[in-house]
Amino acid sequence: MTIEQFAKQEIELLARRRAAATAITAAESAAGAALLDAVEGDTASLSVDQIERARAELAQLDAAIKICRTRRLGAVRTKRQGEAGALRRQMKMSARGKTASLAGSVSAAPHRNRPA
Repeated sequence: MTIEQFAKQEIELLARRRAAATAITAAESAAGAALLDAVEGDTASLSVDQIERARAELAQLDAAIKICRTRRLGAVRTKRQGEAGALRRQMKMSARGKTASLAGSVSAAPHRNRPA
């Protein structure tokens, strides 16, 4: 995947996480209302199950977001390392060219210590 694809996926995961967090709040409110309105002896196990499922989904989304960020940053690092390597090679080639041209001009110049 490209850096842009990882970023897009991370945005999508963050949106799903927001929705899951909202679902947890709604399920907790519903469970509280059900508990308050329940006749003695009734249980609100359906609401509790919904809350647990939503919390599990939230944990999964958190893990997916963390992994996505790690992969995206790894792709960025790899890209930057490649660019830095190319720049170093370019600078080395440029320095070699300057050294060769300087060597040629130095050897053509007369030496001061030698009698003419």
